[in-house]
Amino acid sequence: MARCVDGAADELRKIDSVVPLRCDVTKPDEEMLRIFDVNVFGSHRMTNAFLPLLVESKGRIVNIGLQGGMLSKKYYGPYTMTKHAIEAYTETLRLELEPYGVLARVIQPGGVTTNISAASHAGTVARFQRAQPPFREEADAILGYVTAPPPERATSGDAAAEAEESDTNRRPSSPEIVAVAVCDALFSPTPKLHDLVGTRWEGYRVLDALVTKLLDEDDNPKHNYSRDELIALLDRQIAERAKT
Repeated sequence: MARCVDGAADELRKIDSVVPLRCDVTKPDEEMLRIFDVNVFGSHRMTNAFLPLLVESKGRIVNIGLQGGMLSKKYYGPYTMTKHAIEAYTETLRLELEPYGVLARVIQPGGVTTNISAASHAGTVARFQRAQPPFREEADAILGYVTAPPPERATSGDAAAEAEESDTNRRPSSPEIVAVAVCDALFSPTPKLHDLVGTRWEGYRVLDALVTKLLDEDDNPKHNYSRDELIALLDRQIAERAKT
């Protein structure tokens, strides 16, 4: 297990993915196709290539999603679209392949210390630079932020270091926590379908977004469950999970 974690963590530090941060209205079709080709169809091709061996060995499929697969954030539209797709794809794989002994799981990291920002920086700048009116002013403000020198890392005792984590005071996690989740997904006798990985603040942000979606779905005259009914539904789910 230790070798698995160390190897996975080393690869995560070197990660270079396709993250087109931009005003979504500036996207050309070829960029959308590329990010889906890498982040979604790449997983699909890899799974299909190994499917006979997976079924034969009753193996595991571990997809790397994102907390953004359950919520969306301004300027990250195309990226989170692909991670929403990975969520749906993994859930479908689990339903279709579990009867054949193959389990699927999606890891959902939050902020992680990798090379991904540096690797995508030039593309990010180029995308915001091509924004046209009425989005030009907003794009210029973002360019000022992404091209500014990085702030000095806070150290123990600094106000930023001591302040609670927030959207403007992020505390990226070490790649090791993702590596541990991947190894658990591969070797745990009872792997769960979803694995949220990150800080407590990130977890609260995801749960808060999911509750908002739940209430949106419930705000319908056809079902509109009461508070007591919703709590009963949550209690039933917790009781079911305690049995596993």
